[in-house]
Amino acid sequence: MPRRDFIPSEAEGRLICQRYLSGEHANQIAPTYMVHGNTIRAFLTGVGVHIRSQSERTDGKIPKSRQVEALKLCGEGYTVVQIAELTGIKKGSLTAVLRRQGVPKRSSIKHFKLSPGHQADLAKEYEVGSSYRELEKKYGVSSIVVRDILARAGIKGRYNWIGPRVPPWIDRINRVFVFKSRWERSFAAHLDRQFLVWDYEPWRFFLKECKCYTPDFRIRFGSAEMYFEVHAQMSGRFSNKILEFMACYPKVRLEILGPAELACLGLIESWYTRHAEAVKVTAFARQVLERQGLKPMFASNLEEAVRAA
Repeated sequence: MPRRDFIPSEAEGRLICQRYLSGEHANQIAPTYMVHGNTIRAFLTGVGVHIRSQSERTDGKIPKSRQVEALKLCGEGYTVVQIAELTGIKKGSLTAVLRRQGVPKRSSIKHFKLSPGHQADLAKEYEVGSSYRELEKKYGVSSIVVRDILARAGIKGRYNWIGPRVPPWIDRINRVFVFKSRWERSFAAHLDRQFLVWDYEPWRFFLKECKCYTPDFRIRFGSAEMYFEVHAQMSGRFSNKILEFMACYPKVRLEILGPAELACLGLIESWYTRHAEAVKVTAFARQVLERQGLKPMFASNLEEAVRAA
């Protein structure tokens, strides 16, 4: 409720009117006189000053140049989220400005928010290794929209970007394994072709903080042995577990095989190495080898790697 006992002097009344007409709103003026914004509005109405509407107040806050820029970007097919980031206008205020300028609300089918050029760019970026999450953030759309755009472009989606789960696999001595990914199956087949003695997840190493760690592969030559971890993406939990494993078992040799190492062996497609996760895994694999004083073998000469360990 406005205060009825608020009666400013003649000089104060002129100053209030000047400030309001110059562009300030009532809530900005009110703290100067320790009253509510409604009290200032009631005073201005009483002296015949026109009170600006919500739309007038919004337009007054946003410079005309930014409004023109927002309209131009909207015509080029940018989404409201993208325009808000580029112009610095809040999403709600931007939507109100566009509606008052006669811009109709777009279809509820969200992939139409992206222009054909942006849809083509999205499809190309996915083909070279970008993930759903990266594309969602960049283009301001959901995963369903990304999937629809890829389907329209005839691009088959990746499953967790390293492929679906694989069926049981039988090695050269008739052992049956169920691998977590086709990358592990490809590496196992590579070991079989080299007639190496290997085991899959043969031993569990107990840790203090991370409880335990089970490497993927163990390769043996007589009394020498070395462990290999086939890994596709980085996480804080994985890196902490590996670092604690090396601290607790300094004599056990471990090499991480990421997309770069597997592509070097010809086991996976080369485009995987351009993925952001592949770069992280490769960098961490180098760090692990440096801490152990080993050179990166890329598993190209596994016998030499195991004997050197």
